[in-house]
Amino acid sequence: MTFHNHVGGWVDATGGGTYVRENPSDTRRAVGTFADSGPGDVALAARAGAAAQPEWAARSGVDRGGVLARTAALLRERSQSIGRELSAEAGKPPAEAAGEVERAADVLDYFAALGRQPVGSSYESARPGVELRTLRSPRGVVGVITPFNFPAFVSSFKVGAGLMAGNAVVWKPSPLTPLTGLRIVEAFLDAGLPAGLLSYVTGTSAALGAALVEDRRIAAVSFTGSTAVGRAVEAAAVARGIPAQVEMGGHNALVVLADADLDRAAAAVVDGAFGGAGQKCTATGRVFVQAAVAEQLTARVLELTGRLRVGPVDGPDAQIGPLIGRQALEAVVTAVDTAVGAGAELLHGGGRLTVEPCGHGYFMAPTVLAGVRQDMAIAHEEVFGPVVTLTEVADLEEAVVRVNDSEYGLSAGIFTTSLAASETFARSVEAGTLNVNLPTTGVEPHVPFGGLKASGSGPKELGQGALDFYTNQKTVAVFTR
Repeated sequence: MTFHNHVGGWVDATGGGTYVRENPSDTRRAVGTFADSGPGDVALAARAGAAAQPEWAARSGVDRGGVLARTAALLRERSQSIGRELSAEAGKPPAEAAGEVERAADVLDYFAALGRQPVGSSYESARPGVELRTLRSPRGVVGVITPFNFPAFVSSFKVGAGLMAGNAVVWKPSPLTPLTGLRIVEAFLDAGLPAGLLSYVTGTSAALGAALVEDRRIAAVSFTGSTAVGRAVEAAAVARGIPAQVEMGGHNALVVLADADLDRAAAAVVDGAFGGAGQKCTATGRVFVQAAVAEQLTARVLELTGRLRVGPVDGPDAQIGPLIGRQALEAVVTAVDTAVGAGAELLHGGGRLTVEPCGHGYFMAPTVLAGVRQDMAIAHEEVFGPVVTLTEVADLEEAVVRVNDSEYGLSAGIFTTSLAASETFARSVEAGTLNVNLPTTGVEPHVPFGGLKASGSGPKELGQGALDFYTNQKTVAVFTR
């Protein structure tokens, strides 16, 4: 089936190009054929957004929130059907995929509720008879670039915040998961979003994303993806003098101290490292375990890992699906091979799964490594696949040093029964999201989310301040006498 861009209506790419998205569980099957767009399509979308945005901005926040709330309701009604399509293109088990659509609805409901919250602040002035207040206004047309790993959830909190703030949005999804976003666009339209406010432009060319940042009508851009691309997006935005919000990579660490509940800790390691085939920006890539319990934790992790069922997501009981594509799989296999070649010990997995039912997809065995030194690439570089390293440390002090010895700072966690240790960890570790006796994964819509160091730049996403990025703040002074 052939799917189209949405720019005021469903349209082909201006150049007429298309591409086929394969099913990563079984490459013999296709998800569909999609528009392969270029800079000209971005220009049309930005022009449509600029024309539609003033009327939308003039509406009340309550009115805009109503559209988001109706969209959320439609996503819940359609969560199973959208989830099946998300599962096919992203390689997630259907229940997990449908759950992501439900989470997308939750985040839209959260932003919808902000339409009834106070806007701006009032201040006392030092000048008699003067009233001071702040107000916020939309930026105009904003661009969002979204990743493949959470095509419903991440997309909804970027698009939802942009629209709730009164902007028009030009949305470029990952070319690997174009169908899920298309269904979200349909839900917005069916909920009454006016034409032109949300443009959806698919394509495989790097020039497409570049055009989104460079178009003179785009007033801000929000990006989630790799650190290398995120830095390029940020640099291009800075060159134009527009704000950029970039969420990038992570090489997230979990610390397990000797006093921890080892069963819970092992479950968190396996869930954080292998859930979503390890293709989460908050996935657990590094585990630092206190030497006194290293053997016990390793045994528990290997036992749980050995029970995982990997296979096509349309199968009856698969827990772990494929990686998103051939390039992703090859990169993960290379990272593991390089680590083993440098002296790391392979405890489990380590290669592509080719035996049926995995023979026609991009499946990787959940992989556990030990004996990783800090001079190895895998100690510092994000793998973005089902791979975790287990490293012994003497104490919390050494663990914190090892956790912070990374260019990334997205998420980190600790397992301990000591309140003092957890507080020291929270104050010492350089990461935007910290978890105590929980996996490194997990995001809730009402609290800020974003990374430090090479994991993120610009205002945080989600939470009460999520609309800050999408608005201009003004200070108003009025002489009232």
